[in-house]
Amino acid sequence: MVLSAPERMRRLIELAAALSKTMTPEQVADVVTTTGLTALGARSGAFLRLDDEAGDYVLHGSAEGQTRSALRLPLTSELPIATCARTGRPLSAAPESMCLPLLIRGHPIGALGLELAQGEPLGPEAHAFLEATVEQCAQALERARLYAVDKIRREELEHSNRMKDDFLGIVSHELRTPLSAILGWARMLKRGMLTSPRARDRALEAIERNASLQARLVDDLLDVTRIVSGKLALEMAPTDLGAIVEAAIDSVREKFGREAIVRGIVFGAKRDRKS
Repeated sequence: MVLSAPERMRRLIELAAALSKTMTPEQVADVVTTTGLTALGARSGAFLRLDDEAGDYVLHGSAEGQTRSALRLPLTSELPIATCARTGRPLSAAPESMCLPLLIRGHPIGALGLELAQGEPLGPEAHAFLEATVEQCAQALERARLYAVDKIRREELEHSNRMKDDFLGIVSHELRTPLSAILGWARMLKRGMLTSPRARDRALEAIERNASLQARLVDDLLDVTRIVSGKLALEMAPTDLGAIVEAAIDSVREKFGREAIVRGIVFGAKRDRKS
């Protein structure tokens, strides 16, 4: 079927409009194997695209209006359409059968195989229409590929931001824990709540221990390069669980000490009233 110039233009505009709505390589392939082949008046055809992530080709086909399931081909496949995509040069086994590369800045990213109606020679106008259609397909495929890459990068950035937020939350908690113990013991010393030398020595040891812990945490935070690159080394060493439990108790001792005093005053006053 020989198409008139206005009909070719109308079909090219319809194809461009359909391709402009595609967001993924799969959607581009679906449009090309339906609207694209119809626009070209092809009886059947195939659309081959390069899958950078998987490192192979994905072949989409359509014949007599029926779309076939996608197949994966190795980059070394000897099929004519794969050879066309690999070399970036068009191939033609017969006047009505041809493979055309999808080129972006001279770099092949896929190929389009066509089976045209027999006995219909392609004149200059038909060749120009064919080249314009292939160019539209190549640009749509490249746009979809770039969008997919950008989506992956955005997801990675969002994941990185979540990890940073989680890290800051953990760090703030770890910095607050020894600080609470230091403030608690310091307040008890200031208020004269620790009267015996043994209690004061214990308070000073707790303050020194938690200050050292906080200093180590600050040193780790200053080493930004290791943390950002994920190469923060862990020092494995035997741990005294008793000391850890004691330190945890020390961090809340002052709080519970105040509550005990308040309860003693309140309940003591109640008992006095009852008596």
